[in-house]
Amino acid sequence: MPKTTVKLSMSSLDLTSSAFSVATSFNLTTDGTAGLDESTGLVRKKIPASLHTLISASDFSNSGESQLGYVFIKNFSTNAGSTVFADSVAITVGSQLVGHLAGGQSAIIPYSADGDFKVTADTVNTIIEFIYVNEG
Repeated sequence: MPKTTVKLSMSSLDLTSSAFSVATSFNLTTDGTAGLDESTGLVRKKIPASLHTLISASDFSNSGESQLGYVFIKNFSTNAGSTVFADSVAITVGSQLVGHLAGGQSAIIPYSADGDFKVTADTVNTIIEFIYVNEG
């Protein structure tokens, strides 16, 4: 079984009244031991400034149950803007807006393939990179 490890950290010296640093690391598994064994492969692509399906839920089924998986996505835009949403990528699952990924930011999002994973860029040809790691 493949082993895929996620490492996340966040820290700040001045966001709160005292400095903080938090970190976690975990393996992507189906049952706590067996690793997730399929992926879309790492894909880098230009996306339009309109709703665009990255991952079609119908391509991933688990005998009628929700698919266990995670999407890593990065917005490669480097344009500085006056608002947090300048050159952002909106992320939608099914019809639910999950959030906005600003230029230069990345995220790891649990995704159960119960709705299409879609993105919308603020500007045409925004470059993103993504991979969906899931159980087969």
